Amino acid sequence: MAKTKSSRPGRFTDELLNEATEILRPHAPPEALPVLPELLRVWEKEGLPECLSLPAPAVYKRRTEQLDGFRQIAVDLIASFLALDDNGLFQIACRPELHARGLKLVDGRWDLAVAFGPSDIIHAGERKRDDALSWLRDVVAGFQTHELKPANTSARAYLITLDMGSIYHLITRTAPTRKIDFSSGRPYGPFFEFLKCLSRAVPELGSVDDAIRNMVPFYLLAPPQPSRGKRRTRQSSPTEFSAFVLSLEFRHSALWEKLKQLSPNISHF
Repeated sequence: MAKTKSSRPGRFTDELLNEATEILRPHAPPEALPVLPELLRVWEKEGLPECLSLPAPAVYKRRTEQLDGFRQIAVDLIASFLALDDNGLFQIACRPELHARGLKLVDGRWDLAVAFGPSDIIHAGERKRDDALSWLRDVVAGFQTHELKPANTSARAYLITLDMGSIYHLITRTAPTRKIDFSSGRPYGPFFEFLKCLSRAVPELGSVDDAIRNMVPFYLLAPPQPSRGKRRTRQSSPTEFSAFVLSLEFRHSALWEKLKQLSPNISHF
């Protein structure tokens, strides 16, 4: 395969991106490989600065404060819900459903719009309302305790490896893992080689094996999506998601569509 020469400034040269692509070639579907350089260049521009922007103590502190605030909002919403009378409960079921379906008021009245609207509008609105209340209660219960800090690891290295693990997962369709050759005690494997290659341009990562060891126990590509009617169960161990990957759908819709075509199961992010 002919290799291009570097023609752009930045950490990730074309040579480095070619090398990273070749490392993953035996482990990824052929149609996924052309997306890798584009994905890494976007990460270099947007994801890497975010990883490097916060000192270690601030990462956990900021996220914990944000989640505590989010939990309190859920508590307040539940309290507001429980304070409504029957008419209020009926309105918060039906009026949002009218809006969702693009139905207009009749003579300026929402109740007439419901009365003359589709026969299932009340049932559908009540189901959404009750599902929302159930989810809010799960939020309150799920965030009663704070997440476990990644143990003895640099926050920068941790966040970089989390992003790289998610990118590796999207391209190879295989979760990142840590592998050790028991005869030599040395790390190996496609994710190790992939990260070691990219670490030449990201020295802030430090020890590649240490970074993988500290990240893998917490890794999950995306939050699990429970089936309708089923409550989300507590994870047996804390999990982390790449904020960079989760934001791609909104920041880079064209790139996201390419990834969805490669892995349709990521469309629920």
